[in-house]
Amino acid sequence: MIVTSQNAARAVAVHRHRAALVGLPAFAVGEQTAAAASEAGFGGARIAAQGPARASVTIDSARPQAAFGWLAQLEGSGLVVERLHARANSDRTLLVEASLRARRR
Repeated sequence: MIVTSQNAARAVAVHRHRAALVGLPAFAVGEQTAAAASEAGFGGARIAAQGPARASVTIDSARPQAAFGWLAQLEGSGLVVERLHARANSDRTLLVEASLRARRR
């Protein structure tokens, strides 16, 4: 899930399906949005531009199936995972770090 504003993150915090939503990887645009997503219960997701058509993503806590499913969807939508690092956390979630770029057309 991509969270583009503080209000979106706050809406998830009170949503009736909050338990299911906070289990998904969340990608917050900007520091204030990332902080609001964290307050809503997401496991520290950050995305940062790395130049034209490139970005880095860090997710502190993601369910493996959700994280890898999301990465597969990115590939299908025209993004390429150039680098991927995943490490097991003690709570059956993963820390995920990835470098992404737009596929050249």
